[in-house]
Amino acid sequence: MLWILITLLAVISQTIRNVFYKKLSGKLSSETVTLCRFLFGLPVIIVGYLIGKSLYGGVRILSLEFFFWVVLFAIAQILATSLLISLFHHKNFTVSVTYIKSEAIFVAFLGLAFLSEQIPLMGWLGIIIAFSGLLLASFAKERIGLTSIKKSFQRKSSYIGLTSGLLFAITTVAIKRSFVFLETDTVFMKSLFALMFSYPIEVALLLPIIFLKRRDELSEIIRNPKIPFLIGLFSGFGSFFWLSAFSIAYVAYVTIVGKVEFILSTLISIFYFNEKVYRNEILGMAIMVAGVLLLIFT
Repeated sequence: MLWILITLLAVISQTIRNVFYKKLSGKLSSETVTLCRFLFGLPVIIVGYLIGKSLYGGVRILSLEFFFWVVLFAIAQILATSLLISLFHHKNFTVSVTYIKSEAIFVAFLGLAFLSEQIPLMGWLGIIIAFSGLLLASFAKERIGLTSIKKSFQRKSSYIGLTSGLLFAITTVAIKRSFVFLETDTVFMKSLFALMFSYPIEVALLLPIIFLKRRDELSEIIRNPKIPFLIGLFSGFGSFFWLSAFSIAYVAYVTIVGKVEFILSTLISIFYFNEKVYRNEILGMAIMVAGVLLLIFT
């Protein structure tokens, strides 16, 4: 059950990061905020790796194929995030973004194909139940019916959402696949080692673009580094926890349990921001919890 605790730590880190993300996104472009995630998160990963190395020893690369999967992970993560950001400019945003949650289903099939993770029947049932609850809760505020969902497939934004979900699933499977080509005494070192390579790749891809297009925003980060640092800090923690959970459990299970972030975010909206809660939201979250519990006991 260690993977459940680690996944919940990842969810908490990601939720806190998103709070700071929202604070900064009103001042800087989405690309620059994304850069903060990797640029300021890299020192966190480096320090973590050095501490881990002193305690558990280093990591040995068994095959150059490791680099292929890490590069694929980095590129897919940037593309998936870019597509998600692009959806803000489309109509029917809620439906389109909900399609990104298809990541949970894509991960299950990709995990079977590339990681040989054969999920038992009860596991599949738990995934379907939890995913159904997530969709119901996501659509609750918009009062979206089946007709609206069918019509949404005629919109370009829906396919962008599905593509983004697929790319997020690819990132998950790619990074776990890279672990196969690493040798170390503890799975946690595999996570830190892989991030030591992926974070610099993502910085190298984003920094030149932002330097050419939004050089003034780089100056703003240097003048006011507090929130960018906090974004990087909790991104580093979150990435470490996500990858560690993936390394010791089925990626589909971790992805579904990780969707409890939606429940946490909803509770924050209700009790902190005093937002209205809808009946279908409560029903959807209850169904989702039932699916997650089925996965855990499976």
